[in-house]
Amino acid sequence: PSKLNPAEFEAIRVPTLWLCAENDPTFPEADRKKAQEVLEGKKIKNIFKLYPGTTHGFAVRGDVKNEVVQKAKIAALEAAINFFREELA
Repeated sequence: PSKLNPAEFEAIRVPTLWLCAENDPTFPEADRKKAQEVLEGKKIKNIFKLYPGTTHGFAVRGDVKNEVVQKAKIAALEAAINFFREELA
């Protein structure tokens, strides 16, 4: 996600998975924490995963020569696969 506002967090009605970069100017820590706060009050599954040492786009276009980014990219892909298997089964 990027440049979301709190009203958009309130509108979420389905399970979500948030694969968050540690350093992300388009979804900064304050916004991430606000999203978590809002979604914790809902009775739907919302999973937040934070990947230390990463920046926005790490899971799609991250530098796989960087071991931290490569591991985060693989972990994020596995998390997404597992989430969709569980939610769409």
